[in-house]
Amino acid sequence: MMLAKAITSLNHVESEYLRFVPIGVSIETKRAAIDEDKAEVQVCTWIKAHFAKLKQLAPNAATMPVLPIIIAQGHDWKFMLAEMAASDQVIIPRDVFLGATNSIIGIYQLLSVVKRLARWAHEEYQPWFMKEVMRPVSAPTQGAGK
Repeated sequence: MMLAKAITSLNHVESEYLRFVPIGVSIETKRAAIDEDKAEVQVCTWIKAHFAKLKQLAPNAATMPVLPIIIAQGHDWKFMLAEMAASDQVIIPRDVFLGATNSIIGIYQLLSVVKRLARWAHEEYQPWFMKEVMRPVSAPTQGAGK
């Protein structure tokens, strides 16, 4: 299959350590003094690139997954979900405050969220990725071996 030869990365980044480990959750970190808009612009750019890569890898997918986003700025962490509309427009609704690392309760809140996102990546994102991206690439062609 032609697509299998063209794949140099399963992600929208070419970093060697991430090339073949699918990214399910995007996390952006910024110092507290950095303008909040800069983090959001960076995340929006990454998410658009992430969806573009998924569309390249799974052009026949009926749906694209919703992609979780975390922005950690200083002690404060917030959460967003990005989805791709039928028009290929990326929609990122308003963020939700998750917690903060400057209190023990906030740290436990964040730990709970990170564990839940890991479960989502394993139970939801990975099966979608395997079905829509990996199976079409690795499926044997009809008549092979005859």
